[in-house]
Amino acid sequence: MKLAIFKQIVQKIDDKIRQLEHVLADTRIKYVTLYDHLYLTAGISVAMVEELFQRGKTAYGVVGTEIEKDEVKYLGLISGLLHDYGKKTGDYKKHVQKTIEIIEQEQLLSELDDKYVKVIKEAIKKHHIKNNPKTIFEKVICLADSYASGADREEMERNRRKNFEEWFKLIEITCDLEKEIFGAEKPLALILGDVDNVKEFVFETSKLPEIRGGSEILNELNTTRIEEIFKTQGLIKECIIYNGGGSFLAIVPVSLAKKIKKEIEKIYLKETKIATITCVYSEPIGYVEFCSGFPPHTEDVFRGIKLKGYAKWLFESYFSEDWIKKKNFSEIVSCLFSELRREKMQKIYIPFEPALPIMKRCEHCGKRGAVKYVKHEEEEICRVCTLKRKEGNKYRFFDKYANWLENKTREKAKILQEKKEEIPKTLEDLKGYIAFIYADGNNIGELLETATSPASYRHISYSLKRGTENAVYEALYETTGVELAFEIVNIGGDDVTLFISSQYAWEFAIKFLENFERNMLELAKELGREKITASIGMLIAKPKYPVYYMEKLAMDLLKLAKQKADSESAICHLYLTSHLAEESAKRIIQDIYIKKDILTYSLTMKPYSLKQAKELWKIKEKFEEIYPRTQRYAFVEALNKGISESVNFLRYQTARRGGEAIKFLKELVEKFNLNNTCWCVNPDCKKIPLFKDILFATPIVDIIELIEFTKKGKGSGGT
Repeated sequence: MKLAIFKQIVQKIDDKIRQLEHVLADTRIKYVTLYDHLYLTAGISVAMVEELFQRGKTAYGVVGTEIEKDEVKYLGLISGLLHDYGKKTGDYKKHVQKTIEIIEQEQLLSELDDKYVKVIKEAIKKHHIKNNPKTIFEKVICLADSYASGADREEMERNRRKNFEEWFKLIEITCDLEKEIFGAEKPLALILGDVDNVKEFVFETSKLPEIRGGSEILNELNTTRIEEIFKTQGLIKECIIYNGGGSFLAIVPVSLAKKIKKEIEKIYLKETKIATITCVYSEPIGYVEFCSGFPPHTEDVFRGIKLKGYAKWLFESYFSEDWIKKKNFSEIVSCLFSELRREKMQKIYIPFEPALPIMKRCEHCGKRGAVKYVKHEEEEICRVCTLKRKEGNKYRFFDKYANWLENKTREKAKILQEKKEEIPKTLEDLKGYIAFIYADGNNIGELLETATSPASYRHISYSLKRGTENAVYEALYETTGVELAFEIVNIGGDDVTLFISSQYAWEFAIKFLENFERNMLELAKELGREKITASIGMLIAKPKYPVYYMEKLAMDLLKLAKQKADSESAICHLYLTSHLAEESAKRIIQDIYIKKDILTYSLTMKPYSLKQAKELWKIKEKFEEIYPRTQRYAFVEALNKGISESVNFLRYQTARRGGEAIKFLKELVEKFNLNNTCWCVNPDCKKIPLFKDILFATPIVDIIELIEFTKKGKGSGGT
């Protein structure tokens, strides 16, 4: 009964602090919200309390009052969530006093017995070392507050740059407090996990329910099931710094790190039968590591070292002039990612379901033995495809989009809900040609390296996640409205995977990139950047084109788009009108678009920056108005014959049509820097390896293709 009351109080407090996402945890730090700081402090507090219990401490020994161990952890959770709550008033200097006052005013702890309320209030009053925390519990809350802040304070880096002694003075008191509580052994570890071969699991078949189901299974595991494992180990969801897109990062008691790793790896294989997750955990870490990464922490340690040859080169490649900026929480995470990659490469066991010679093969994946007959499809499928199909009846992203739309316009949301029965059952239901879209943020790893503490890492991660999700929903609403002409496969972190009817694809891509940049403006400003950008890889094909090849080609196109993207968002697309058993988009582009005459030239200017993509969309409409379909294809034929013939043909046709055609050609020349005809010096001849030494390129074929695949109904034709 008591635990039920604790849960109610935590939910009430959580609802309150979620409203503090735009309140700063510290006025000196422009990129950590109060919500992130409170959340992480609570998670670290509970992890520390559990570590003390693992080392043999009793509840009485921690709190000084006769209560249960679970109650101590709830007290740690509540104290962590409330310790800086008074900062929401804007009075940062008196925030402790304000917190106590607001707790009374808002009756946040009114259901709790006095003995619990007293423990919480005392911990809040003494969560600064200068206020002399006395009980182990009070000291834990004080230490957790320092852990969550890490090296966010600028004076940390300034003093570390000057000399070791000045820097150590800043952290010495907190280090002494840590030793007083935990002795010489560091209390915590970071655990990082990432699902292996996500795309192979999700896109194993071309059946939409199974694609949706595969995504649902992994999302469920990555969120709900991991949280359940943490709960069974005496921890809370607030210990998870980030989860999404098939990966997670969490803070755990060092005594439980190995056990939690095994439990998570076991549950993935148990639930999916074939999918695995790789988890790694750090060595024991304490306050110094949270603030300053791994040793060495100052230049004093290696000043005067003289090296030669490769040793000197390796040394200087890391300890460059700005090496000290890397010495923070993000260094630990970077090391974990390196360890994760190594673990993935060294895996020697790949789970599989047997397909004996006497067994009939699954008619969907073709890999495993069939075990179930699907009556309405008259097909026999395997155990894994059966599991995916069952989960494919859940429409998590549709429900999320509907909820988002509810907040925007209830009338449209109601119409969308009424259409739920029309959710595509197959890719053919999207009608006509479809686009497989991969979207991904640019240089996000570099962005996360600026995270100097767990709270700032969480803030950046969830800002990206929230901004990406909203950008998708906004773009869908602006392009498709309430038409169910799309299927969201996954939105994880800054990654997006979806199918959409080709008639909406280009406009969706433009809207998504615009919305993403706009949604990221606040985060970019906080981190001192002009903007945060994204790239899109888009494969347009018939719905019966194998999804396996769609995924491979879209990913290859995304890589090309990222080569274009520097300080701008970019799109790289490919329009296929026939089925090609090819995994490389680069090879297809080379075969179709790159021609040799006297000079080597390109019939495409892809990838396009966001600005160019918008211009292409505007010009496409005018091109379609001026030139009929037969004339457009005559252009393509002329372009294929070579530069000279195409120039003469374009000039002749433009002069013949006069007026609008001449005006249009001038606009085309101006927008794409063409040399008074249909060709320009290829802007990507040095930047993108695929177009190396290809001096001339034209956007006209791309414009004609854009007209074709954005037509309503079934696309036709092609180049």
